[in-house]
Amino acid sequence: VGMVYEWADEFNWKLGLTGTEGYLRFRPIVEIKEPIPEQEALAQEIDAIIAETGGKWNILIETLEGEEIYARRPDERIHPASTIKVAVGMMTFEFLRQYGEGTLEESLQRGPVYNIIENTRSYEQLLQSMLVYSEEDAADILYENIHEGPLNQYSKLEEWGLENTNLEPRRSTAREVNMIYRGLYNAEY
Repeated sequence: VGMVYEWADEFNWKLGLTGTEGYLRFRPIVEIKEPIPEQEALAQEIDAIIAETGGKWNILIETLEGEEIYARRPDERIHPASTIKVAVGMMTFEFLRQYGEGTLEESLQRGPVYNIIENTRSYEQLLQSMLVYSEEDAADILYENIHEGPLNQYSKLEEWGLENTNLEPRRSTAREVNMIYRGLYNAEY
């Protein structure tokens, strides 16, 4: 007779563990939007390029309001190359906001104190090297300062809604990278 019979019996029903007709399924009611012709054309063009070039792609194209236009594996954790350095920069500013000495401008002129990597540059110089020139050493120095310092980077990332983003190893999803850039653009961080 099986588990469905046991779940649906009168005893479990009276305990409130099940309905009388087996189990109940709950589904959220979500409006399904049909793509507009331009979105369909864009999706076909992107899919054609991917088919031609091959490889594994993680893409999310959204409006600034967060409306999804095109997605391909947007929630798969990946190494997002140098785009993750923006999150390192955000965390550095958060660190300076909470633990810096004086104003933010004054703190930017000082060098990292929680550091195991030799460094003679200021936060400002390191941020510029990391974000403008994509320098790996600068990213490593800033990350080490965050990691060795008192800021709980994991809870801060979670507070920002970045539950699948890690600074070390550098991992995120296309959706969360979009969240970072959209949040910065909309001055949410």
